[in-house]
Amino acid sequence: MGTAWLGHMTDVSVRSLALAGLAGIFLGVLGRRRTAVLAHAVWASVVAGMLVLFLAAAVIPPLPVRVPRTAAAPARVARAGSGGVRKVAAEARPAGPADTTAQDATGTGARSTVPWAAMVLGLYGVVTAALLARLAAGMRLVWKLRNGSARVEDAPGAGFRESTAIVVPLAAGWLRPVVLLPDGWRSWSGAKLAAVLLHERAHIERRDSLVALGAAVNRCLFWFHPLAWWLERHLALVAEQACDERCLWAMQDREEYASLLVEMAGEVEASSGRIYRDAMAMATGSHIRQRVDRILDDRRRISRGMTRAGWAALLAAAMPLIYVTGATRLLAQQGAAANAGAILVPAIVTDSYDRLVTGLDVSAFHVFEDGVEQPVVEFAESGGPISVAVIFETNHPGSDCVYEPGGFQCTFSGISPQAIAAVFNTFHAGDELFTPGFGRWLPLTEFAPAINVIGGFMPPNANLLEQIDAALRAMATARNKHKAILVLGYGGARTAYSEDDVNRLVRDPDVVIYGAGAPEVINGQYGPEPGTAPLMRELAARSGGRYMTARNLEGLRGAAARIGMEIRNEFVLGYRSAGRNGGEVRNLEVKLAPTRGLPPLHVRARPSRIAAQ
Repeated sequence: MGTAWLGHMTDVSVRSLALAGLAGIFLGVLGRRRTAVLAHAVWASVVAGMLVLFLAAAVIPPLPVRVPRTAAAPARVARAGSGGVRKVAAEARPAGPADTTAQDATGTGARSTVPWAAMVLGLYGVVTAALLARLAAGMRLVWKLRNGSARVEDAPGAGFRESTAIVVPLAAGWLRPVVLLPDGWRSWSGAKLAAVLLHERAHIERRDSLVALGAAVNRCLFWFHPLAWWLERHLALVAEQACDERCLWAMQDREEYASLLVEMAGEVEASSGRIYRDAMAMATGSHIRQRVDRILDDRRRISRGMTRAGWAALLAAAMPLIYVTGATRLLAQQGAAANAGAILVPAIVTDSYDRLVTGLDVSAFHVFEDGVEQPVVEFAESGGPISVAVIFETNHPGSDCVYEPGGFQCTFSGISPQAIAAVFNTFHAGDELFTPGFGRWLPLTEFAPAINVIGGFMPPNANLLEQIDAALRAMATARNKHKAILVLGYGGARTAYSEDDVNRLVRDPDVVIYGAGAPEVINGQYGPEPGTAPLMRELAARSGGRYMTARNLEGLRGAAARIGMEIRNEFVLGYRSAGRNGGEVRNLEVKLAPTRGLPPLHVRARPSRIAAQ
């Protein structure tokens, strides 16, 4: 939960910067031709986009964009290898907290660690709650200020309210805002009163208070993001400038209006009265210089306001941009240029007690092809983001797994929800998942909600060979270097397969196949093993993965968790192979450098591969 939420906020923050960048480019191209009215509308659209992405980014249909996948910089590999084997051995450690749910097939739990994601999420919640509470307090003060004012009807330009608690004119309220004037307004000249009322009523007609409220809420939610703070301040400035333009349109006297603003700002500075930051104040100490300079610049355009056609054009442009910003998913493009010809080989390292080991650098590994050592030109450490295709194989009519509030539920299949949860609890933000029923990769934050829309993980009685083949085809668009296929099974008939089927399904050297299954209950007793076990055992051995048979459904939970740990903690080694005939089988071996002073470590990787066609 914590990791997924932090990943969501990070994702929205980055996409919001892209949206703001597009808005800034558009306004920058306009230069002096842009009006404050247009600038306010554009930046208000950016705030709306941030809030939309915050609320709906997980359900926006993805828009895949393929980009070339680049090889790791050779300098990175050289630096990693410069420390020597002794340093690698000293840093080796059993896998820890990516594996807090780790269990073996008997259900034995692994060590836990400091829950950094939960701590950061807690800090975020505390700060956000404090800022929202402060905003609510300010709104309450404005509400009390409005209710404590007196309506004025017997004066020129009437229709406003009078308050002894303010020193500067305000537009107060959100759904039904009103103009509030300080009690000294009767000493003003007729021109000053008319300008003040025109300015504050412009705020009301433009609904600037609602935009300001949206920006304030956005700042409370994204308090860690400088863009949210800047948007709130900048929108306050351009809202005042837009109302200044409305007044200039009516008065046609720039110097007189500028003198009026300076005069009112001086009154505010000389007074000890409270300035209500949650209302739209005509003249405060901030931004006065910028506003006056803009008012006196007769080269700038002024606008009376946005027309309906202008708003329609802005919405027609903003809505697609918000969608594209939220939906774009960059996918690594396979092909001749991908990885500059590097072959990626996943590897798992364990100690003598079969505990996973992380923290090794590239100098700890040696890759041999047909007995000849190959330079490692690309390296991905364990614990990185993963792309996993998940297949639930039951061969039971009507079997299906769906996501309901509270977790995953399976009907008729017998796969325990706890086993499914044990798998998905190993996934983090940045991971992506695929099932044949979806037909596309989904981020972790979108996977669970999509279950309800799509309706399950695997069609009932679907052919397992075809499902794995579909998952392999999907791996061509996976964005992460750590890639795996996971098959969870329960009972079912034996799956028929041939040697050609196995060769076809292990054709990709960078994809590891894992499986776990529990036997079916027959006459009240568990059978010997699931029907898919022989196939999955051979696929796992040939691809460098693991297949685990649980004694019962409860044991499937621990097996699934162990496999989830292994997928999370793979190392990925990349090397370039000498050209040979397509389809030729080559022996592949990964070895570890000696680890002095530490117990022996063991590495598991595929023993052979079939060259790409």
